[in-house]
Amino acid sequence: MVVTDGLRSDQDLTRRLIEQIAGGQLGAKLRSQVAARHPEASRDEVEEAFQEACLRAGDRCRGQTEGEGFTWLRMTICR
Repeated sequence: MVVTDGLRSDQDLTRRLIEQIAGGQLGAKLRSQVAARHPEASRDEVEEAFQEACLRAGDRCRGQTEGEGFTWLRMTICR
């Protein structure tokens, strides 16, 4: 039970970090970086990739800091 609670807490922390990143300057920076790397992608495609990465992060990322969450999102979007 303790392991499950710990995992749940980690997931909740990660989700909060991802929400902060997505809604703030880091989210805008990340979208801009992706758009610059993929000039052929439309804004909608960049946003779709960003949202998909955010959804995956909620289940797979175990970032404990904003920097870890940002790095995970950047790597996931670039895939």
